Amino acid sequence: MLFLKKLSIYFFGLINLVLFYLILSQPEKIWYLAGIIIITLFLVVRFISQKELAWQENVIFFSLIFFFILAGILFLLIVENLYLRYFIIFLTSGANIIFLELLFGYLYQPHKYQPFSLVRFFECISLLSVFFIASSLFAFHVFLTLSFWWLALILSTLSFVLICQNFWLNKFEIKRYLYYPSIFFLIIFELAALLTWWPVSYYLKGLLISVLYFLFINLVNKNIKQSWQGRSAWLYVGLSAIVVIASLATARFF
Repeated sequence: MLFLKKLSIYFFGLINLVLFYLILSQPEKIWYLAGIIIITLFLVVRFISQKELAWQENVIFFSLIFFFILAGILFLLIVENLYLRYFIIFLTSGANIIFLELLFGYLYQPHKYQPFSLVRFFECISLLSVFFIASSLFAFHVFLTLSFWWLALILSTLSFVLICQNFWLNKFEIKRYLYYPSIFFLIIFELAALLTWWPVSYYLKGLLISVLYFLFINLVNKNIKQSWQGRSAWLYVGLSAIVVIASLATARFF
């Protein structure tokens, strides 16, 4: 049975590549194909972990990767460069396989599993998810006249959910620290509404939102863990400041 579970990971990876290729060749069927990808992923996650995790845990693990797949598909809709599209496809498919491999190792090969690997993995893909979805929503505002109220609401709600998921992974008591994602919800809502009217590239806007998410989640984690020793907090602030300054200085190239 373990062999079949392991085999299902690579089988899903192959299906993923085929379905994403069909998305590029038949864009009019994108949402049908996206639905097949998501349903297939859920079935594979359930098959791998059905006897090891409770139903609620399966849903949480699935939802973490679900946002990344949805973000990647939305980003494909606004990317014009063909090679960049291929890169996004391989990135999304590769991330799915890595997630399933980590989940398999976490459940069945604890001697090989590196502690907090799933946490670090989800921190990376949540950051990419914020960038992909933020950039896509700002692009939809331009090309599809998406209301900035809906844009701000969707983006702030997504950020709220991702922070709560991060708390769950880090085993923080979500009810106790619920004010952190609530504060960030309001920050993102106001910032998204302001950025909507800023006449720069939607890629730059998405980058600024993702940098803010990166800084907030890392500083909040440090505050909850009371681990302010060392220079890591200043490293997060400095890195975020460098990215923002460099982005604004080269905004005309975006």
